[in-house]
Amino acid sequence: MAGPIDQPEPLAGLIVIDKPYRLSSTSIVRVVKRRARGAKTGHAGTLDPLASGVLICCVGRATRWVERLMGMTKTYECGIDLSARSTTDDLEGVLTRPDGLVAPVRGEIERIIAARFTGSILQTPPIHSAMRLGGKRAYELARRGREVALQPRSVRIDSIEILEYQWPMLTLRVVCGRGTYIRSLARDVGAALNVGGCLTALRRTAVGPFDLSRAWALDDVPSVSIPAMRSPARTVATPPATYSRDRRRGRGRATERWCRPGSAGASRTTAIRGEIVAATRRPAVAVCLSGLAGCFG
Repeated sequence: MAGPIDQPEPLAGLIVIDKPYRLSSTSIVRVVKRRARGAKTGHAGTLDPLASGVLICCVGRATRWVERLMGMTKTYECGIDLSARSTTDDLEGVLTRPDGLVAPVRGEIERIIAARFTGSILQTPPIHSAMRLGGKRAYELARRGREVALQPRSVRIDSIEILEYQWPMLTLRVVCGRGTYIRSLARDVGAALNVGGCLTALRRTAVGPFDLSRAWALDDVPSVSIPAMRSPARTVATPPATYSRDRRRGRGRATERWCRPGSAGASRTTAIRGEIVAATRRPAVAVCLSGLAGCFG
């Protein structure tokens, strides 16, 4: 009969996914949950199906960190068509192309962005959004032809950088806080310039310290027990700014502390695509931790 040490420990930790275009955030969670042996799984901030990039999935007890992760600063790169307007503020809606638009020069765009779209600003979410009205999602009401009136709310935009501009296409890098809608930003920047403003591409490149360099392609996400997650050749001693969990027992109950790999009490770590995986005493169980403790202090 197997003793307690042979029982698998529950998984707990993070895995950063590079969400593909056209897939929903919920579908990504289903894939991760299936490969994590059905462990409780959630994500830390929705990406629309037409967006791609960093999606943090929390597994097991790490789901309690979702709110704190959602509060982290986010970085996006986006494409905006200044010659078009959309009923959804992106390519999913009905597009119109107003006549007589005058192409703004780059300097004018920079001035408008600096004056009106950085810092704490009021922003009205798109009517096709997940905001709730009377218990219903705004996009559900909009799709039924119901009138949707969303109130402006305060959001934080730390910086906006023009990466490329060739009329009518404008490419921006946006660093912002929680709750910022890039679709709304595209619409509002266009309106301020007296032109169109339709979001044509959106990629989230970072959530806090978790950027694309630490992300897994969805097809490459492993099941928790595959040998590659335990390969000694990939062991690292002291990766910077990452932490592993060390469970200790004290006063008759389980407690936890966090320590840098290689320090006293640190468990064995394995590097996988920039992530840190801490192996338990049973090699078949691996926990993806991604330096979370370091992020939260």
